[in-house]
Amino acid sequence: MPSRVFRAARLAGILAATIAATAATASEPSFQSSLLLRQFDEAASALENLAMDGDDNARYQLAGLYERGLGVPRDPERAQAIYAELAAAGHPGARAALLRSVDDRAWFDARQPDAGLRLIWAAERGKLEVLAALLESGVDPDVVGPFGRTALIEAADGGELAAVDMLLEKGADPMRRDGAGDTALITATRRNQLGVVERLLAAGADPSQPGQHDNTPLIVAAQRNHAEIADLLIAANANLNAQNSEGQTALGIAQVRESRAITAALQAEGAESAGFQPRARSSLGGLQLGQQAVNGRPVWFVAADRGNWSAVRTLIASGARVDRQDPAGNTALMIAAQRGYTDIVKLLLANGARTRFANRDGHTAMVLAARGNHAAALRELLNNGAEASGALLVAAESGAADAVLALIAGGVSLEETNERSETALLVAAKQKDKQVMKLLLDAGANPKARDAQLRTALWFAAANGDAGGLLL
Repeated sequence: MPSRVFRAARLAGILAATIAATAATASEPSFQSSLLLRQFDEAASALENLAMDGDDNARYQLAGLYERGLGVPRDPERAQAIYAELAAAGHPGARAALLRSVDDRAWFDARQPDAGLRLIWAAERGKLEVLAALLESGVDPDVVGPFGRTALIEAADGGELAAVDMLLEKGADPMRRDGAGDTALITATRRNQLGVVERLLAAGADPSQPGQHDNTPLIVAAQRNHAEIADLLIAANANLNAQNSEGQTALGIAQVRESRAITAALQAEGAESAGFQPRARSSLGGLQLGQQAVNGRPVWFVAADRGNWSAVRTLIASGARVDRQDPAGNTALMIAAQRGYTDIVKLLLANGARTRFANRDGHTAMVLAARGNHAAALRELLNNGAEASGALLVAAESGAADAVLALIAGGVSLEETNERSETALLVAAKQKDKQVMKLLLDAGANPKARDAQLRTALWFAAANGDAGGLLL
């Protein structure tokens, strides 16, 4: 295998020829142009190898090829992301390249057929100059993009507060729904974008407007345990007793998920609890001791799924096998962890339930609790020696901030990777979840960790329109 020095020398010769010929490429005969492109191809390949060896100059030159589409598919966003990483590391010239303005003014012209998509792109990434230019040129602020999402919904999703303000000022409708039926307010609530929620409410967004599955913003806040947003919605006179398609109210959800702050706030306002059976401590809650199944499902799993602590306790005393698995491979512990029934999790663990089982999807009770953002259930599992493999990655992917905190406090590895070699920090950066990113960084996550394609959290941050944010 050629040495690094040999490859560098070889590359220098290639680049000398390609850079000198760049200006002539368009006008040269086709065979000469092809020759030049083959040289660019070889230059790009050599640069990739040197970049993998940690050569920042090679990465800088490679970014230039991506910026111009020489030897590689043109990818300005990838080039910008590489420049952002290098600028953060103090590379000379990278910051200037990062800030280089776009020359093609047609990009900002509302008459272009894809101007609406450009507007959505700019809003999603917080590209304020581009966004302002497109709006000034006459692009409809409510233009609809993929999945029925508007620029305002995309900006709300990413927490791009300045873009939200700009769009609202230009008349963007805060109550428009996306293809799934969700509004910008519901989207911001789900992502725990507190500042965006404040702006949308101030702009007249309906705090009770339902979205997908008839979930209102307050119900979504209860589902995600976003207490501060719940307080804002309550103060905005949201309908406290609205029910979703499953007949659940925000208070019912908050009680089952043990969201104490939200529960207290709703109860103080006289909210009603609905959608979940009370956890009776003195009866089987409608289940019969000798009953074998409910609608074909073994009563053991029904009791766990309903959150019926008393029934589970009685069935254990009657000899139930605590580690019995259903056809999907789920144990009662997995079901209770997934639902956030911490009292049942605790009861099962006290009676010998094992945490190592995984269902047919490969998910353990830990992973299921992490996905559901059930911090209390996670703490019980961790205190009983549960293996945390995969839980932090799933929590980061799900935006489950409470679960991330519980796992960090439990001492799980911050550098565990998935099949794409992504750490939890990379996953959070990919999801544009600044809250989870901050939690992980504060806990000591490595900001320089790379995935299988050598991308760092900063790469994803730049690709999502943040030139560094928390990471610079």
